[in-house]
Amino acid sequence: MSINTKEKILNSAIKIFIENGYSGARMRDIADEAGINKGLLHYYFKSKNALFTEVIKSSAQDFFPKLGRILHSDKTFFEKIELIVDEYIEVLLKNPHFPPFIVNELNNNTDIFINTLFSAVSIPDKAFVFSLIQEEVSKGNIKSVNPVHLILDTLSLIIYPFLARPALKKISEMNDEQFYDLMRLRKRTIVDTLINNIKI
Repeated sequence: MSINTKEKILNSAIKIFIENGYSGARMRDIADEAGINKGLLHYYFKSKNALFTEVIKSSAQDFFPKLGRILHSDKTFFEKIELIVDEYIEVLLKNPHFPPFIVNELNNNTDIFINTLFSAVSIPDKAFVFSLIQEEVSKGNIKSVNPVHLILDTLSLIIYPFLARPALKKISEMNDEQFYDLMRLRKRTIVDTLINNIKI
């Protein structure tokens, strides 16, 4: 299967999964969206679950391996925050559909989504992330902070604009390119907000 055909199938699957969720998506609809017959789709993806797994993997694998490398690097804690924000936003700019897709599946197909995500990509170990934060607290580099709150603050500041993108574009009369420019400019604001909130 050529790269173009594979990308066409995955892009079509993403569109159908976003519109209908895992439960409502049908292989026939995905095949029709991709402009191929159902038999060809089933030849490469034996089941809807197999295709769903590939969609999750292709959407998430750009970010999680990079996140792990950043966390394990010898950069300072604040430099790691800056790199994470930069990488996360760039990934979401390439995949703006991913945040609403995640929220929908977490709410409607929790077990399927979580199990698929953890089997498809290597997610940084929670204990390591927590210990990294606690180590900075012990060194006196940052304030005493609940690691969960810091992680939630980071995710919220990055992800929420992508969830609110349709409303933001409508209210601000902004097109996609202007939204992308805004998010790239917003990187510095997010980094400064996170660092200023925890630095001593």
